[in-house]
Amino acid sequence: MPIEIADFIGELDEDNPFDSDNPQEGAAQIRLTKKTVIQSFPNIGAEVTCDENDLNQLTGVLLTELMPVGSILMWATNTPPDGWLPCDGVVIAPEFTALIAIVGANTPDLRDTFIRGSGLTRMPLTTQAENVGAHDHEYAAWSNDVDLHLLFQVGVKNIVKTFNPDVSTHSNPTGENIPANIALMHIIKT
Repeated sequence: MPIEIADFIGELDEDNPFDSDNPQEGAAQIRLTKKTVIQSFPNIGAEVTCDENDLNQLTGVLLTELMPVGSILMWATNTPPDGWLPCDGVVIAPEFTALIAIVGANTPDLRDTFIRGSGLTRMPLTTQAENVGAHDHEYAAWSNDVDLHLLFQVGVKNIVKTFNPDVSTHSNPTGENIPANIALMHIIKT
């Protein structure tokens, strides 16, 4: 089997080499693995050890110390981590003065809301109401009109082709007009 090509750990195939590979291919695979580890972690020159608590602490540091107050993230559970509040419009506790200075007395209510970047015409945290509006979509189509009376009388199907230049799909649609999506909880740094 040819030796795989990889520059970083994530590019390695854990099933390579196969048991049937010859010793030279196995040795080349070991050298490739060493190269990818060195390239993935160029600044590590000594033993690295950590346990679950170390990793959790690092995650906590990243989420609480490296992100400024008012940062908003999407979160995969209904319980925000320490130092974060759900973006559900509730009153912010008075001790979170830095957050209150940024967003006001309540967290932004981002439940069931698509986020849109602010720009020249919209300031951050301003909302825009839904506006689909009544409308039609017209298209041209051919239709087949079958004369069933002739079909049963003589056993011949008489199909009349008709061109309809302005067929309407529907007017005044109801329901949501949204793409496929997944729900995540928005959280804000306190």
